[in-house]
Amino acid sequence: MSGSFSLDLSKFALKVGVRADAVVRRIAFEAFSGVVLKTPVDTGRARANWIPAVGEMPTGTVDGVASPLGAIATAVGAFTAGKVIFIANNLPYIARLEDGYSQQAPQGMVARTMLEITSKFDTLAKSAISGGKP
Repeated sequence: MSGSFSLDLSKFALKVGVRADAVVRRIAFEAFSGVVLKTPVDTGRARANWIPAVGEMPTGTVDGVASPLGAIATAVGAFTAGKVIFIANNLPYIARLEDGYSQQAPQGMVARTMLEITSKFDTLAKSAISGGKP
């Protein structure tokens, strides 16, 4: 009897762990892509320099103006419980953009996205658990 109960708990823990990973992945992707898409575009360099990473804070900058959404999807997909997922932009002027310097993003990118994610957290979490879309 105890073996069966242990097995059931193991299955439950595995299922909850997978679901927790899915929730974090879903919310991280929504947050990171929201920040990227809200970043004002002049040359495209600020938007391209949102660098995602799992396990350690990204350093350096990116040359060019390619969209980071593919890299974000890859990093978010690599996330597992117990790790930390980051997104960073190391351009010297990114703080000015966040502080509303650009008329394209007068409320910033990160702060605005965090407000949006907070307001839809429950919906995103339920969607990730069920495997659906919000």
